[in-house]
Amino acid sequence: MRFSCKKISKPFGVPVKTSRGTFPCRESLLVRIEDKSEAFSCGEIAPWDGFGCETLAEAEAFLRSCGARVPAEIPENLPCTAHAFSAAKFFFENPDCRKISVPQKRLCAKLIRRFREDAPEKILEEIAREHSAGFSVFKIKIGLDAQAAELDFCEKILCGVPAETRVRFDANGAFSAAALPRLAELSASPVVDFFEQPLSPSPENDAKIFDFSDGTGAKFALDESVRDPWAFPRTTRVVAVVKPLLVSDFRRLLAWLENVHGADVVISTVFENSPAGTEALRLACSRVAENRRRPFGLG
Repeated sequence: MRFSCKKISKPFGVPVKTSRGTFPCRESLLVRIEDKSEAFSCGEIAPWDGFGCETLAEAEAFLRSCGARVPAEIPENLPCTAHAFSAAKFFFENPDCRKISVPQKRLCAKLIRRFREDAPEKILEEIAREHSAGFSVFKIKIGLDAQAAELDFCEKILCGVPAETRVRFDANGAFSAAALPRLAELSASPVVDFFEQPLSPSPENDAKIFDFSDGTGAKFALDESVRDPWAFPRTTRVVAVVKPLLVSDFRRLLAWLENVHGADVVISTVFENSPAGTEALRLACSRVAENRRRPFGLG
């Protein structure tokens, strides 16, 4: 089996602003595998900052070393590269798995673009517009300003959103442990879905999140910390945000989703291009996620 590769660079309609900086565009590598009959399948290599994966340059260097033959083994330090080939092979061998309708708006969380200078009123106006269009779950990036200012921003958002909506605040590891009590208080609001990755990913910080959430009932989720989903505790209140493109073994991910017990799971994206973004949507709506109550996430 052979493969070819194409580099993709697409600007965001609105730059993505997180606590790690501003991202004006998305770069990735589209991998296409095919057999002698020219039947083919595709996967995407889409690393994202903060998840401990390889850089795009490292992935390109490895692919050049492979020539045109699909590699039999991929180094452990190239998880996104391994995922691209693993997913492409799976869908090549299981074409019927592509025949899943994409989710409706009610099954998707809407990412609300935000800049540091945006007042809460501006964000609330956008939420109101998107709510009228059919969305009910919204994700907002926080951690763009000083910690106290961001906590105040969250409180103002929660006071202004419609009662029938839910909000996910994504900190991308921007807060310190000192903020956990206040985040727990804010998460008691019925419109809070969860606070995502409040602390930077590390074994020590992850343990604090698990202990604090399990002890107080705080609605927290981990994202950058979920590099190996199968290591996620089965009995915890903390939500596992799983980005398929960052998980090296697609088949093992499917098996884990089919057998996970206790932990709540959100399937999410890393702003990937087609076809990988579509595959993530399909995965979120497939039988392995049919009993999950939380909508698909973006970013």
